Amino acid sequence: TPAMYPCCVEKAGGFPVDAENHAVVLILAETEADGTPKELKADRVRPGEEFVVKLDKAQDKRLGMDVDHMTAETGLPICRITEGLAKKWNTDNPDKPVQVGDIILAVNGKEEIGWMLDRCKEDKVLEMRLRRGGK
Repeated sequence: TPAMYPCCVEKAGGFPVDAENHAVVLILAETEADGTPKELKADRVRPGEEFVVKLDKAQDKRLGMDVDHMTAETGLPICRITEGLAKKWNTDNPDKPVQVGDIILAVNGKEEIGWMLDRCKEDKVLEMRLRRGGK
């Protein structure tokens, strides 16, 4: 439309046309590697599905998530997302964000809760296997 593209005027068919050169203006959306337009890319992880999250504590020491390690028998349920690496991950990876209700199943290959908590405190790079919470 003329308001969005001041160099263009709208012609029949709704296509913007460069008034000076009389050429159709193609507006290409930025796409992901799979061809999906970035603005359409959203959480693609379904409830119950597993996915991997990689966090590097060299960027920020704060993981940015609170877990309930007292009631968990298997995995660590995420009960809050705060400032830190989880929020940055979500910004950088909108197709698989970390969410409240997700369960951390393993951290750097360790599945036992005590070991997972130790890995989160001691390791610089964390590879977390999560399961999407929900129905």
